[in-house]
Amino acid sequence: MKPRDVVLSVQTPEQEELIRKYHAYVMELDQLALSAPDGQVMDQCELAAVTKGRDITRQTLEQAVQRRIEAAEKKGRR
Repeated sequence: MKPRDVVLSVQTPEQEELIRKYHAYVMELDQLALSAPDGQVMDQCELAAVTKGRDITRQTLEQAVQRRIEAAEKKGRR
């Protein structure tokens, strides 16, 4: 498949970092699926998805909560 460019808009540098991490994560899973030995593809991809996916999900949740905190602090200052 021919690579395609995708343009995304983000609101913060932290969002940009997460998008880059998600992209790297997807590329890594694709490479792992291609290089895993026969009969181990699903197991290896699932292990990577759980371990690395958990970290990215945690970071995403932390960012969302932080944005909520910042919004509440701004609202409270008025």
